Amino acid sequence: MTFKRFIFWSHLTAGVLSGIIVFFLSLTGVIMMYEHQIEAAAEKSFYVTPEPGQSLLTADELASIVLSDIGEGANLKFHNDEGAPIEITQGRGNRWLMNPYSGDLMGPGATETRDFFSWMMGLHRWFALEGESRDTARAIINTANLMFLFIIISGLYIWLPKIWRWPFFKKNMVFGRNLPNAKARDYNWHHVLGFWSLIPLFFIIISGSVFYYPWANNAVYAVFGEEPPQRGSSSAPTYEVQVAPGDMVSLQAALDSAKTFDEDWNTIGMPVDPQNPVIEFRVDTGTGVQPSKQTDVFVSRADGTILGTFAFGDNSPGRQARSFMRRIHTGEYYGFIGQTIFGLASLSACFLVYTGLALAYRRLLQPVFRRRKAR
Repeated sequence: MTFKRFIFWSHLTAGVLSGIIVFFLSLTGVIMMYEHQIEAAAEKSFYVTPEPGQSLLTADELASIVLSDIGEGANLKFHNDEGAPIEITQGRGNRWLMNPYSGDLMGPGATETRDFFSWMMGLHRWFALEGESRDTARAIINTANLMFLFIIISGLYIWLPKIWRWPFFKKNMVFGRNLPNAKARDYNWHHVLGFWSLIPLFFIIISGSVFYYPWANNAVYAVFGEEPPQRGSSSAPTYEVQVAPGDMVSLQAALDSAKTFDEDWNTIGMPVDPQNPVIEFRVDTGTGVQPSKQTDVFVSRADGTILGTFAFGDNSPGRQARSFMRRIHTGEYYGFIGQTIFGLASLSACFLVYTGLALAYRRLLQPVFRRRKAR
């Protein structure tokens, strides 16, 4: 048996063993392709129109209401969109929308849409199981993910010809027309889709492994000679300002200062902490999940000036790479275009599984059934 033939049979075996799970992961990935855009569209129904004579409440008035009705430890998020409610979060999973004109709490927002995607995420990560079964499911899913990595690498090796000629590449890079039968169609689709989806699928698989395997996560930092940081730690700078509480500028003045950092901001987040002499704002000019479009802006309550900023590029190379891995898994790092490309790659993976299993069936089982039928 030649080495290439050995790789072929290993490729086929790995595909048969992991095919159903890879199909499942790819399909749920396609469903979640535009998760954030769909959630944002669902919450358009919560946009408000002011009553005659109403004006937007100041950040100080909003903070006072939040402290009274919700308590400490909350954060406000302002949207640069007329009529958009204020988003309030507290801890993990606690979320409310607030009328920016009246201060009335409007509930958690589009809960049905968010719950659907939360359930879909559970399916994608651990088959929506609970308890110890969740750990077993994650182990199975991530083993299949690694097998898929071998499949695409070995598939590329099998795909490459001994002699590089344009007719071969044209045949295996373009969908064929008037193919003689289903086998020829599946063969053509398998090769064409495998070629065009190779790079995004590689990043999807690699980043998925980083989430699950500690050694893969540590390897990201090791590449840059760094130690993995402790969970929750930050490399952002700290600023000290001496100012009496009565002499502090208003939260609204601090917010207005943060808005001047970038006039094209989409959202600005701030902690509800009226006594803090330094307010750390999160200014986002992207979709809300693009780390490269987020900047922490530190504003002094002594005079409302910007003390400094901390952007994505100010992180260490290891932290940047890890954050990149987090958002490249869904393509969100590159916004709507990235989501579309990576979502289509996941859709291609569904067809790769289907065509691969169909070709395996014709090679392995169909001859057996034909011999039995001929007896």
